Order: sequence, then structure tokens, then C-alpha cells
Amino acid sequence: MTKKLMALLLAVLMAVSLLPMPAMAGDAQVITDLSGISAGGSYVVDKSVKDIVLSAPLTLDKDVTLELTGQTVTLKLADGESYADASVFHVESGSLTLKGSGTVKVPDNASGVVVAKDAAVTILEKDCTAEKVMAEIQSLLADKERRENMSKTLRSMVRLDSTQRICDIVEELAGKR
Repeated sequence: MTKKLMALLLAVLMAVSLLPMPAMAGDAQVITDLSGISAGGSYVVDKSVKDIVLSAPLTLDKDVTLELTGQTVTLKLADGESYADASVFHVESGSLTLKGSGTVKVPDNASGVVVAKDAAVTILEKDCTAEKVMAEIQSLLADKERRENMSKTLRSMVRLDSTQRICDIVEELAGKR
């Protein structure tokens, strides 16, 4: 019985360690627009808000959890501006977790979410061909410095000690019996 209980406890702790920290906070702030979410935290868009139109990409550099309650988030640039390198959300560092029900509407030639510079390679669906993917792979293989920069950026965004933290908690709980 004790082994089953410990296995269950360990499984629950591992599942909890996968949650982003804002999701565990439980203190989501109700908002009516997205202007303040770049500060980080958990946010729920008020149900009275119909749709959200952004005039520029929303850049995030903290952990953000955003719960939509039926809204459509759209990027609408000024006349004459190009969507070629635009994105609805641009995650510089930290993380973005989208929850609830809603839509992120992406204009032609734009991206929904772009991850930090040097953290990932993004290929728009309309440009995604075997040749393009192969060219990106070859480019990465040929550029050691770029791969190292991507690795460094990704490492700064990851919690590397989660396994050790879980083991410490289990040992602490086991020692209290």
C-alpha cells in the first residue's frame, strides 16, 4: 500500500511541476484589454469584452497566462504597414500560456506567436516546403554559433532542476511519516 501511495504522490508532483508558475498562482486578474499583460502574471479577459484588436504585436518578456472567454484577438496594422514579419504575440523571454475559448486571428503573412529571437526557427505555413525545411536544417548544422545561441536562449527559459525538486519534496514527505 505504501509503494502505491508513494507512486501516486510522485505522479501528482511530476504533473504539477509541468504547470507554468502563473497557472498555479490561482490569482488571475480580470482585464478588459491586453495592454498590461506584458508585466507577467495570470489574466482572464472579461466576458463583456467582445473582440480585441491589436494595432501592434504584443511583446512579452515575462511568464503570462491568458484566458480568453470567447474573444477573437486580431492584429490590425495601420494602412501601408507590412505583415511580413509581424506576429500577434511575440515572446522575447518567459512563456505564454493561452487558455479558455477564443481565437487568435492571424492576418496573411503574419504569425500567431513568435518565440524569442534565437530560441526557435519559425517557418510560416504558406512557406513550409520540404526544400525550405531542409535549407533551415542545413543552415543550422553549418552555423555552430547560431546553434549555441539558440541553446543558451532555450536554457534560460527552462527549469532544469524540476526532477531534483520533486525528489526533494518526496523525500521530505517520506521522512515525516
